[in-house]
Order: sequence, then structure tokens, then C-alpha cells
Amino acid sequence: MSHYYERFHEDILGLNKKLAENFKNSIVSYGNDPLDALQGIEQFVYNLPQMITHPSYKELLSKRKGISDTAIIVSTGPSLTKQLPLLKKYASKATIFCADSSYPILAKHGIKPDYVCMLERDEIVAECFNNDFGEFDKDIVFIVKSVTHPHTIKYLQKNNRAFILVSTYASFIQYLKLDYFGYFNMGFSVAHMNFLLTIHLKYKNIILIGQDLAYAKDGQTHSQGFIHANLHNGDYERDLDKFSTTAYGGNGKVQSSEIWTLFRHNFEKDIVNIKMNYHITTYNCTEGGARIEGTIEKPFLWACENLLDKDLNKPFEKLEPLSLNKQNEFYLRLIIKFIKVLNIVEILTIILLKFMIK
Repeated sequence: MSHYYERFHEDILGLNKKLAENFKNSIVSYGNDPLDALQGIEQFVYNLPQMITHPSYKELLSKRKGISDTAIIVSTGPSLTKQLPLLKKYASKATIFCADSSYPILAKHGIKPDYVCMLERDEIVAECFNNDFGEFDKDIVFIVKSVTHPHTIKYLQKNNRAFILVSTYASFIQYLKLDYFGYFNMGFSVAHMNFLLTIHLKYKNIILIGQDLAYAKDGQTHSQGFIHANLHNGDYERDLDKFSTTAYGGNGKVQSSEIWTLFRHNFEKDIVNIKMNYHITTYNCTEGGARIEGTIEKPFLWACENLLDKDLNKPFEKLEPLSLNKQNEFYLRLIIKFIKVLNIVEILTIILLKFMIK
């Protein structure tokens, strides 16, 4: 081995590892499963009537943009449990966005979020809403990606919850010209979706809690009360020493996973970008888990005492659906669009059959 390679051996290996990670993240960002895409299209079409008959994303922006300076994003990491008493104390002074999996935990502790977001399209995730908290749900807005599983809609309607179906940028969805009901990029995790939504709603300070993106010291993946905890048995042993990263506060390392690493890297890119271009400050008040580059690490108590000084005018203004005439107008447009799609599919089917016969 030459002197050059001997001297820079470790640097070269490190660079190779970084390049491989970046290539992989870039590829995965475009999706890695065509069946997943087809499932999304099928469920989106199935959910269209509920999208049109409920309040829109544009209605949300029109009535809720800029109503306060500080948002708290609640995720379901192991550290969330210790933050709940303080969150409950200051709930009236901040807008609270929470993940679907955090929602039952907050309900159990009597902490009402203003928004509950759901990103995933799988049936198992819909079970986060398979509950009945009665009056607790009043004035909460459930913001759900439009490709969600139909069971999500069923559970929301069953308990008369207020919800919005929102679309991200996707070719088929944009082809239908339902611009009034979208769009915004939602990232790779529900916490990322919450974060990007707060940007569009013009919050200046964003506080993260429960955003561990790492295992607890005892190997736990999520907060106490997480309904799918049993599905993660053995994850810590599987990932041990494979995805370790810098700990919150910069002291030592914590154990993470491949998917959390992907989430963190993409989250970090947006945090830095938004800080530079929109002058929005993100405070990581998780007090545990992995360090998230670009955030300011502060105790949750500090953030509450320094950023939350007055009660907000809750509940916020009610969101209304479009008029019946407008809804019917959208239905008519969709019928025309779908007829065109079906004609194209029929032509392509004939062409493909001819090739198969040959």
C-alpha cells in the first residue's frame, strides 16, 4: 500500500460510507416499492368523496395561518413520558401538533392537541384512531394524508371527528387538478409532516419533544402507552451497534435504526434549509435520543418559560367544507378526468395484448 493510501485509509473509508449512504437516501426518497404506489393510488381514489365533502387544506391555511408564534410537535419516542406533565401545564399557551401514535397517549393524560397528523397508508396505523375519547376530540383537527387506509376514515367518522384529507405532490393526484385540497411535501415521517405543516402555517418557533429517533438505554423504541409496542420486540438487538449516532447533548453515542437514520438525515436537511430561508428556529427539547443537527438543544422547561408567555384564543376558528354546489363541481371535473384515464388505460391494454400475442 502506498504512503498516500496508508495515511488517508480511514478518511477514504469514511468518505465511501458517506457516499453510499447519500446515494441510498436519494434513491429511497423516490420510493422503493411500486406496489406501495399502487396501494396509495387505490386508497386515494377511494377517499376522494371524503376529501371533497370535508374542509380543505386551503381552508386550513386561510383561517389558521399565523395565529401564534410557537408550535410544539409531539412525537412518540421513549423520552415523551417525562415531558407530559410540563406539556399539560403549558398546553393552553402553544399550538400542539401530535403524531397519530402520540394521540392516544395525550388523550390518556388529558392533554388536548390542536392537530393530529397521519402520514402512513397501512391498515395497522389506522388503529391509532380506533378508540372513543368522547368530548375530548371536540375542536381537534385530524390532518390525514389523502392516501390513508380507508379504516382511518371509518374510525374518524365513527366518532364524528373533524378531519382534513391533504395531498402531497404526485403526478396522478396533480393530474386531477384538486389544487384546493393540497399540496405540501410531507417528508418521511409523521413528525416531519407536522414540522413542514407548521412552516406553512407560519410558526416562528418550533419545539420538538419525544423526537428521540433512537432506542432508550433499556432498548425501548417508543413512549409508554404506545399501542404497537409489541411489534418492535427484538428491534434493539437487531440494530445494536449498526446505526449508532451522536447522542442528544453531544455526550456519547446512542443506538438507532436504519429507518430512524433515514428520517433524521432528511429531517436535518429541511431544518437547516428552513432556518436559512425562513428564519424559523427549531428547538430540540426531547432531552434524550439522538442529536438532530440544525436544532437548538434546550430543556423543555426553558422553552416553555421563554417562548410561551400567554394563553392562546382556543378553540381556534372552525373550519368549514365547501358549499354543496362547489362540491358537485369538483365531482363533475373528476368524472371527466376519470373517463379520460379509463380511455388511455383501454388503449394501452390493447397495445400490450398485441405485443403479448406476437
